[in-house]
Amino acid sequence: IFWSKDMAPNALIQDPAGKGYNVGIGTYVGDRGGKIVKINPKEILVEERTVDILGEPIVKQEKIMLHKFGNEVTQ
Repeated sequence: IFWSKDMAPNALIQDPAGKGYNVGIGTYVGDRGGKIVKINPKEILVEERTVDILGEPIVKQEKIMLHKFGNEVTQ
């Protein structure tokens, strides 16, 4: 996690193929149109909007837990 000049949180994430990405709030991720809605030091919260079989809207939230390495600074 790092903060940009305007103090917005950003994160560096890696896909299964090993490619890295710089993401922030509002970034679309995944193959189901998920959108990052929150970033904190432990996780990224992704919101996915879809509809059920009756056509009713569904909002699902998924957490992406962030890994911590041995020399990483915590707050």
